[in-house]
Amino acid sequence: ADEENFLYRFGSEVNSSSVSGCMKRLTEWHRLNPKCDIEIIFSSPGGSIIDGFELFDFIQHLRNQGHHITTGTLGMAASMAGILLQAGDTRWIGQQAWLMIHRAAFGAYGKTFDVEDELLFVKRIEERIIDIFTTRSDLTKQKIKRNWDRKDWWISADQALDLQLVDEVRAVARLLLGHARVERLVRDLLAELEERLPRVDRDAGRRRGLRGEAAPHDDGLQLGQLVADREELVELLLVLHDGHLPAAVLGDAIGVELEPQS
Repeated sequence: ADEENFLYRFGSEVNSSSVSGCMKRLTEWHRLNPKCDIEIIFSSPGGSIIDGFELFDFIQHLRNQGHHITTGTLGMAASMAGILLQAGDTRWIGQQAWLMIHRAAFGAYGKTFDVEDELLFVKRIEERIIDIFTTRSDLTKQKIKRNWDRKDWWISADQALDLQLVDEVRAVARLLLGHARVERLVRDLLAELEERLPRVDRDAGRRRGLRGEAAPHDDGLQLGQLVADREELVELLLVLHDGHLPAAVLGDAIGVELEPQS
């Protein structure tokens, strides 16, 4: 746990021990600072539903007491951990993390009526789970039941955002192209532009010679479009440069010295 920033890392199964440890720390922070913002990051395969619901309700209690609770996940928030992710005011997921939803699992043994009672209880638990997800997201009961029936439903970060199971995706990786690939890309674009410019000039000259007149305005528009293409190329270079590629690489590619960015 990060005491200074009130950040708790929940990195184990959801069970009585892990839940009581988390609740104990959150209680301490509540007493030290009754209105502090608290963040809980889940990296958990899930676990006990009953213990998990205890922590879920406790987080709601802290929210009602005036704490802003942020819940997030790195790695995965599976099963009960995915439900706990929904407990916060603000929810986020790492770009490479996964959320997993599946049906409740219980074991029952004994006489027939014991098993039947357990089955009814499991169904009531599942309805609670569905209510949480439908309240906090764009999911419907029908979609949840269709996707979790007899299987684990793994949801990527982007899918979780689209379904509004989270409010944001964090730790998004920048796509960095290799230096050699960038050089080839830029040189190919410039070569194409240089090849097009002389052709337009030749076509315009041939038309002017046949008609005995000055270059028509549409030639100017074509050349203007090529200038616009160059401007787009410059914008592309600036984007690539902002991706922390060395100025020398881009400068060599276009024959221009780029100022290092601060």
